This record gives sequence, structure tokens and C-alpha cells, in this order.
Amino acid sequence: RRRSAPGADRVTLDATRAQVAGCPALRSDTAIQEDVSKALSGASGFFRVPTIRSSVTKGVVRLRGHSEHRAATRRALAHVWEVPGVLAVQDDSYEDGALIIAVAQALTHDPDTRTATLLVSSRLGAVGLNGTVPSEQARQRASALARAVPGVTEVWNHAQVLAPQVPPQTAPGRAV
Repeated sequence: RRRSAPGADRVTLDATRAQVAGCPALRSDTAIQEDVSKALSGASGFFRVPTIRSSVTKGVVRLRGHSEHRAATRRALAHVWEVPGVLAVQDDSYEDGALIIAVAQALTHDPDTRTATLLVSSRLGAVGLNGTVPSEQARQRASALARAVPGVTEVWNHAQVLAPQVPPQTAPGRAV
């Protein structure tokens, strides 16, 4: 009878030697990383820049970067799971649609930018702001709010500041 160290966890395997022999061998992280990189380059499509990067630690694949839409992320995840030796996948990637929603929510919740009329767009983490804002302060605040959203890599603020509304002047003695 073997004794384990105090406090050590004990694992009992309920399998025959034949069943254990039939299990696939564990693969090195380097070998898994090579196959994951190939799988992701195939998942990105013809002439598409790979924007999701991966790393492998103890068989767990971690995905980072950006995708244009949720379907592209799902496709990348499916390809990664097909790689032999992958034990788990941690998806830390960002999707453009989710970034657009997060930036728009940040803009509508802020008193300086709430009255702005802005169209938010995103391309692989680069966020664009187009439309009108009431002041230069609101324009700068919109950029700062967009940059603060996790996953945003840069902000292109093309918003125009509205000219201040001046009430019409009337000549003395004349009614408007």
C-alpha cells in the first residue's frame, strides 16, 4: 500500500489498462499552438487578416483579439476545439457589434454626450464616431468614453461641433 503526502489529493482511476492505453497521448503546448495557429488562419477566410491571436498553457487555449461579428468568433472557436490535445478554450476576444453597443451605451449614459447625435462604428477594435455634438467638450468626452471601453484599440472621432444657436436679432421698434 502506497502512502501519499499529508494533504495531497488522491485520484482513483476506474478504467482498465486497455481503456487507458486507448486514450490519446498528451500533446505539448508547442504542438497544440502550431495546430491552433493553422486552424485560425484557415478560419479567417481567404485574404483576411488574422485578428484573433492564441496562446496555449497546459493544453488550455486562450483567444485574444477582435472579430468582425459573432459568427466569425464561433467559427474560430469551433476550429480550435477540433485541434487534438485542446483541453479547454478561454475566449477573451472582442466582437465589433458588442463594441458598438458598449460605446453607444457609454455615450448615452454620460450627461456631456447624451444630447449628441452620433453614429458609432467599429472595425476590428477601431471605433469611429460620426455625427454632431453640442460642444468641443462633448466631442472630447465622447472620444474619452469610447477609449475607456474594453476592447477598443483606437478612436476616430469625426464628429462635428454644432454652431451655437443665436436668437434672431430684431431692429429697434420692429416686431419679429
